[in-house]
Amino acid sequence: LAEMVEDAKKITEAGKDIGAYGFAGNFKSTSGFERIAYPITTLSKTKGTEGFDFQTGQFDFSVYKEVAEALRQIKVDGSMMPGSESLDIDPLRAQFAQGKIGMYFNHSVEPTVYKTQFPTEIRWAAAIPPTIDGEQKGVSQVIAGSYLAMSKDSKHKEEAWKFIEWMYSDDVQIAYQEAGYGVSVIPSVATVAKAPDIAGIEDFLPTKLDGIYPATPMVISEGRLEGLKKVDVFNRYIFGGGDLDKELQDLNTRYNAALEKAKAAGDTDIEAQPDFDAGSLQGSLAK
Repeated sequence: LAEMVEDAKKITEAGKDIGAYGFAGNFKSTSGFERIAYPITTLSKTKGTEGFDFQTGQFDFSVYKEVAEALRQIKVDGSMMPGSESLDIDPLRAQFAQGKIGMYFNHSVEPTVYKTQFPTEIRWAAAIPPTIDGEQKGVSQVIAGSYLAMSKDSKHKEEAWKFIEWMYSDDVQIAYQEAGYGVSVIPSVATVAKAPDIAGIEDFLPTKLDGIYPATPMVISEGRLEGLKKVDVFNRYIFGGGDLDKELQDLNTRYNAALEKAKAAGDTDIEAQPDFDAGSLQGSLAK
């Protein structure tokens, strides 16, 4: 992570003549901070994801301290593209395609973006996210297979389920991956589907350091949260500074209070899993 901060500075220095910066993030999005923090921390640590510690069954946002500090340093160094706090993903991609951004974080659709949406001649590549101390103890969180849902109040459940079954069938998923629209983590698809003819896609295929985590109570807890959400707190620190330790303690208090409300309402029955170890997920999606 320290090397990422230093490299952002070097890229910015080298790109002065063309107005290029070492780093940018789509911080306008509610997931802007998460797209950076989640893969770094899940690969660095072994206890959980989304700020939830499976071992204790509680929220603990201190796992993001090093990432927040690194991003704050990039901002202070002048290595962050100006306006990143209000930058959305497509304007960011457009700047990257023009060679104005050195590094950013996003997901496996990016190769298709630079072939069809923002065609570019720049030489770009992707890398496994950095870790806090250089050791890969866990697995980088993969979010996959949950883009379709059916309302419990649907009057056409049977028809909807037939459509979902078709969309999730191997035939459709294989064609989807081969056309370059996404990357499947389903073994029966991944082992058969051909790599699409898209530059850079090989850097986004699952590795032994990728894994799918159990569900956390983040969404239902945020629905009962009082005060600022985590993303607003982290963004405020990255771009304005402040007492991060105090902010983290406050986040933990408020999110765990919201979790207790969710439990009391019967929205979740999640409990501590003292033996949880993200390191055991290594090799679960690819060897």
